[in-house]
Amino acid sequence: MKKTKLFAALAALTLASLAQAATLLPGQSLTPGQSVSSDSGAYTLVMQGDGNLVMYQRSNMSPIWYTKTDGNPGAAAVMQGDGNLVVYSTTGTALWNSRTAGNAGAYLNVQDDRNLVVYRADGKALWHSDTYIRPEPPKPVDPPKPVQPPKQDCPGNPGGAQIWFSFCLTKPAGGWWEDRQSTAVTACNYAQAKALAQSRAANYIISDGMCR
Repeated sequence: MKKTKLFAALAALTLASLAQAATLLPGQSLTPGQSVSSDSGAYTLVMQGDGNLVMYQRSNMSPIWYTKTDGNPGAAAVMQGDGNLVVYSTTGTALWNSRTAGNAGAYLNVQDDRNLVVYRADGKALWHSDTYIRPEPPKPVDPPKPVQPPKQDCPGNPGGAQIWFSFCLTKPAGGWWEDRQSTAVTACNYAQAKALAQSRAANYIISDGMCR
């Protein structure tokens, strides 16, 4: 990479304003204290007085990316016409570069996804700071639970439902009267129903139907 005298290069540049808020165009530069921000203003690239080119997150002013060129007061960042982004010392020494020379018309963009990108004139990305916000991985989706068929108490019956059965419970009480009462139980079939009724009235005689 050719070394150029910084101040000779800066003489031909327009430093006060940038054509686009988030973009450093070919031939533009950042001198100490100048900056360029993303469209929303969330991220700002600053050429610091100590020679370090730093991108900050504005909400908490935390550094996101930097060139590690501090210790060089007065250094400046130049978006060269050959497509290379270079940080030069005051003596014209290249302290850092994006290694994108040979791409005339390339430009730097400060993006709202937290990434710095040098784009070729046709929009192809040549270099980036690799600081973009990674999307969260999709959360694992639990497989659908198998649909359980409705419980059927009596699979042999229509709809698997139990059936009502009525019985008359008779208990001889001695003399001329008897203790009689009607009951109803649900079961899958007659045999189960009668056995259930008998278990509830062990001392009774069971007959089918309601007591009369």
